This record gives sequence, C-alpha cells and structure tokens, in this order.
Amino acid sequence: MQRAAYCWPRAITGYAGLVSPRTAYVIASFADGTTRRLTPALLSARGYIALAIPHGARLIRLISYDAAGHPFASTTPVPPAK
Repeated sequence: MQRAAYCWPRAITGYAGLVSPRTAYVIASFADGTTRRLTPALLSARGYIALAIPHGARLIRLISYDAAGHPFASTTPVPPAK
C-alpha cells in the first residue's frame, strides 16, 4: 500500500476569531475580488470562525450576517499577515 504525502506549496496564514451568537455566516473579502462564505462553529454557545489563506492573498474585510441575511457587523482593514 502506498502512502500519499502532501506538502503545502506555500506558507499559509491563519485567522480565527469570536463572532456574535446571532451570526449565521460571515463573508470574507479578498483584495483580488474573491470572497468566501464562512459558517461559525458553535462551542459553549459562542460562535467562532477560522480561515487559512495562502501567502500573498490579502484579506480586506469581514462582514457578519444574521439568519435573515442582513449584514450587522463588519471589520476593515484586517491586519496583514507577517
């Protein structure tokens, strides 16, 4: 049996954070115009999000939405990776 090995082609940067309990999802926007939809993980009635991005990508904004799809919180600028 052959064992597959995976090597990350580049370094990644991870972001993690606590979100409001009313957050149904978060949209992460990047400098190149792409977005990612993140669903919070619940732990002890608290919501957390996490995102790993490749080196060179720049996260520019996070917007929190409630269950009705209404935005209610955002953050910008996001500190760049070091």
